[in-house]
Amino acid sequence: MPVPVGLIAERQIVARLLRASAVSVDTATRLDDLRWVQAHRLNRLIAGDVVRRTASDGYYINPPALADHITRRRRRVAVVVLVLAVVAAFWLRVV
Repeated sequence: MPVPVGLIAERQIVARLLRASAVSVDTATRLDDLRWVQAHRLNRLIAGDVVRRTASDGYYINPPALADHITRRRRRVAVVVLVLAVVAAFWLRVV
């Protein structure tokens, strides 16, 4: 199953911040060498309050928001799988 490039970039950003233990203002780390896809996903993570930016251009994870973000993503995948299963079951009954 292919994974969209944006999700890979998002995982790389989160993993990088977690490896650096950047989970508070005091432990924030810089993310200077991001590719354009990563920079775009970082902006989305900031907009969703999953990642926060400090005044000194450091970034850190907001752990509760990250947990909610992961839960929402899993829920969306589960709904899509359920809808596909219902459509497939209906289609197989018709054919």
